Amino acid sequence: VLGLVEARLGSSNILCGVLSTANLAAQQFGAFTYSGTSWSFAEKMPAGFPNFACPITRRFSFATLNDLLIISDFGTSALKKFDGSADVADLWAGNTPSKAKYLCTVRDFLFAAYTTEGAGADVFPYRIRWSDAGLPDTWTNTSYWDLGRKDGDICMGLAPLQDLIVAFKRNSIWVGAYTNQPPWYYFDTVVPDKGCIAPF
Repeated sequence: VLGLVEARLGSSNILCGVLSTANLAAQQFGAFTYSGTSWSFAEKMPAGFPNFACPITRRFSFATLNDLLIISDFGTSALKKFDGSADVADLWAGNTPSKAKYLCTVRDFLFAAYTTEGAGADVFPYRIRWSDAGLPDTWTNTSYWDLGRKDGDICMGLAPLQDLIVAFKRNSIWVGAYTNQPPWYYFDTVVPDKGCIAPF
């Protein structure tokens, strides 16, 4: 299992992960559902989520919001959602963002960092976006922040801190706070000279 997350989606407890085949040549997304006494495997893969013909070094990021599990395969494929019963599907039909390396949930917002956006699939390694409140599959184009756009640095991970969202770059750490008015979050550097050298 290369990526694993436990989630409660509706009335179901599920354990979701990316499972590698015996020869490590491909990976598949699968779910284990809990009946109250035991776990059982139920693969949820058909056309909704691609097989990953890739090395086992592929990373995955998960987040949950409002009975949806959101899945990123480190920005390689489009963001996906899973409700615990239907097949895995694209998170939403828009293209901003279409992909992201890092996911995190704070308050009622889904955050995505190191995004791929637009019809031209432009990559923004310094950008963090957030969904509409309580709607992980609805995104407003102006709800984003470019973290030190001109500093040549890139996002390396996201983490919640109570009602704050912490964004790690290689050489700095940023914190976003809720503002109660659009675009809802304001970011500032809290550590200007230290960061995270490896993605998480």
